[in-house]
Amino acid sequence: MNTEVDRGEVRPVLEARTLSKRFGREAALDGVSFQMAAGEVVGLVGPNGAGKSTLMRIVCRLVRPTTGTVQIGGFGLDSDPGEYLAQVGALIDAPGLYPYLTARQHLTFIRRIRGVRPEPVVTELLDMVGLAGAEGKIAKHFSMGMRQRLCLAMAVAHAPRLLVLDEPMNGLDPSGTRDLRTFIGGLAAGGVSVLLSSHLLSEVEQVCGRVLMLNRGRLVSDTVPASSSGTHATGVLIGTTANERAIGVLQGAGFAASMGGAAVVCEVPRERLIELAPLLVAAGIGLTELREARPTLESQYLDAIEGATAAVPRG
Repeated sequence: MNTEVDRGEVRPVLEARTLSKRFGREAALDGVSFQMAAGEVVGLVGPNGAGKSTLMRIVCRLVRPTTGTVQIGGFGLDSDPGEYLAQVGALIDAPGLYPYLTARQHLTFIRRIRGVRPEPVVTELLDMVGLAGAEGKIAKHFSMGMRQRLCLAMAVAHAPRLLVLDEPMNGLDPSGTRDLRTFIGGLAAGGVSVLLSSHLLSEVEQVCGRVLMLNRGRLVSDTVPASSSGTHATGVLIGTTANERAIGVLQGAGFAASMGGAAVVCEVPRERLIELAPLLVAAGIGLTELREARPTLESQYLDAIEGATAAVPRG
């Protein structure tokens, strides 16, 4: 397993240890372990049937694991069920709403059931999810996007430490997806951890600082998306009118440069990116292309999933 994240000695918000789940002879999960820190947004990706939904249902205490343990905020899945569930908010599967209750009535109902937050927070939640202008509308007349927004507000009404979201972008238009990213970012900034599953890798790449990849019930990669890794150096693809000369000029200036297909590939410290174009132009070398060359989350995903599939035959 590829583990590239150093989480230090800070006590995690969520800690899952060797989770396994069998349905008859079928292993839906097989020894999955991971941790999440406060304010961390973690993506959960994998092929259909990889075990993502089973894992999220276990974390939400909707499914009992065959073996393994989960703790949230130090409370155990089985040893402290009341305290455990008080730490979790979730949006799993299709949103379930009462058709003739308004948005405000739904949130007031949830607030009273949870009994932990005062009435003014209902207005705050409606505004947070973009439903301030629709608080009196009954759920029967909500669009899919509005239903999703209301269920998000209901999921965080009790101020959980962990929010679990299963395919939250489903049914959202581009502006709704953007608003969801903003919503998740705001929660993370306030210290709420978010575990999010999606098949939309481009969205996962934008919102998640870390990604867990599952295949056939196993955790095959726990990694930082290349686009958000924040490393000191980056790869740059440079198209020039004289590639061999360009490599000599770049190497002479202390850069690691070599041929990569029909272009020059150069490893550059971020603070020196601005030097590349002037350096080559001053040497009389024309530029046809200059761009950062990073692997996408899609390429990372395919490498991890296809590599794991080839290495571990089914059965």
